[in-house]
Amino acid sequence: MLQRPVESEQYTAWAFSQQIRQAGLTHSLGTIGDAFDNAVVESLWGRMQTEILNTKKWKTQIELASAMAD
Repeated sequence: MLQRPVESEQYTAWAFSQQIRQAGLTHSLGTIGDAFDNAVVESLWGRMQTEILNTKKWKTQIELASAMAD
């Protein structure tokens, strides 16, 4: 039987939010069921992979980090 993927709702649970606040952190979550917060990050990493990571074989992590910073 196939199981459903983890839904975003569990991450917006009250207990999760409370633990984040107790740790002195702020999380970026919209309302249950929307993906707007995640869309920006997914777009960034998608473009990063297309324009930088997949363009050549990087010799060192420092070389790659420098290209990413540029």
